Amino acid sequence: MGAENAVTQPLGIITNIQRFSLHDGPGVRSTVFFKGCPLRCLWCHNPETYTFQPALSQDALRCTACGGCVAACPQGALKLTEYGLQYNVSLCIRCFACAGECPTGALSVLGREVTAGDVLGEVLPDKGMYERTGGGVTLSGGEAAAQPKFALALIDALHQHGIRAALDTCGYAESETFLRLCREADLILFDLKHIDNAAHKRLTGKDMTLIKRNFFLLSREQIPVQVRVPVIPGLNDDDQTLSGIAELITKNPKVDSIVLLGYHPLGGAKAAGLDEERPALSVTPPSKKRLADLARTMAARTGLSCTFR
Repeated sequence: MGAENAVTQPLGIITNIQRFSLHDGPGVRSTVFFKGCPLRCLWCHNPETYTFQPALSQDALRCTACGGCVAACPQGALKLTEYGLQYNVSLCIRCFACAGECPTGALSVLGREVTAGDVLGEVLPDKGMYERTGGGVTLSGGEAAAQPKFALALIDALHQHGIRAALDTCGYAESETFLRLCREADLILFDLKHIDNAAHKRLTGKDMTLIKRNFFLLSREQIPVQVRVPVIPGLNDDDQTLSGIAELITKNPKVDSIVLLGYHPLGGAKAAGLDEERPALSVTPPSKKRLADLARTMAARTGLSCTFR
């Protein structure tokens, strides 16, 4: 960031920086998970990134019922019961004194404020690895476009040090802001979750109108796009839906590849630890054979490389 004073840098809030990531763009990467997302996907793998504020997470298996957190809470948001530790999020003022008093790590805080310079300090030591493997840093989440000033500052900082930046996005953001951010990135990883407006709203909380608009606007830009499709059995893996997604992809000439992302249930356990209310999904993760078959079909329909994981 040069001589710029850190005080003048826009603040962002993130949950984690995952080093040595192999699935968030080409090469070996570091993935920065932004906090805050406009969607509420029923299958979300990262529910800790829903809100923009730091959040308290509980791991009931680590709790020894010592009562230290209850005594530390000035608002009475925590209490021990016969069913274990109960957390009333409506009373919480996010001082997180409770987590500081937890000797076992059963309580932890998800989310921290950082500047672009802070993130750069964590990812810069791996610059040589990025260069050797064709990797870089991926802005993920949550939704990085929901924190555009911080995201732009981070991409600028990365570019100043010769590090390529990818933007992993759901596409739900005000179009002018979205395009300004995308134009600074080196690669867009664009999620397409469904094709039908009503179904998309039922499954994610928002319809497809703005997402489709931004997807088509990207077709006018000079930025490579990789489409990523979460495969959720029974919700979006039927032939009609995937055929519609394939048709949409063919209308954007900037898309150069597709990745199918098989559902896994880890997000449900995270949501329970966060006291997040969301419907339980009775979904069995797709088999590798099923994903391989869908990838072959998607490749045939679009003429593009399609892989899965």
